[in-house]
Amino acid sequence: MRVLFSEAAIRARVAELADELGIAYKGRRPLLLCTLTGAFIFTADLARALQPLCPDLEVDFVRASSYGAGTSAGELTLSGTGKIPLAGRHVLIVEDIVDTGATAAALRAACTSSTSAAAGAASVAVVALLDKKCARARAPPGLDPDYAAFECPDAFVVGYGLDAGEADRGWPFVGVRESE
Repeated sequence: MRVLFSEAAIRARVAELADELGIAYKGRRPLLLCTLTGAFIFTADLARALQPLCPDLEVDFVRASSYGAGTSAGELTLSGTGKIPLAGRHVLIVEDIVDTGATAAALRAACTSSTSAAAGAASVAVVALLDKKCARARAPPGLDPDYAAFECPDAFVVGYGLDAGEADRGWPFVGVRESE
């Protein structure tokens, strides 16, 4: 495994992001909406770092899947919009990786849609561990995350919650398998 972002680098960058978000969301009662399953470790670390800065922070979960059991993007499915009402909330969608931007765009739309009973968020921002800009080279504008810890190279990455067919999620770093 070739390490792209070490455990120490991730820890330092999560703390920096928490400081930035703490300033931006102070007194706004932010809701971290964790995109399962890949963002669960990032969300937990971000919530712990952000809690002292935003003591009224809450966390909820949504499942978004576009990879299934493989390593190539397929059809996007969303399930479980969470248990905490989004109406009037300042929502931070927490993503493991934003590549094409389709998942982030669909979640942003679901949070702000006037047709959804759970929607109506006051504001929605996307916080990504990894921003794979190269995957959006020809995409329409508006698919970029609002906050990102790292820019990701054009490689299939695993670790720190990201998986390959459910394997390699538990590594404390983000890496690329040697076969990539």
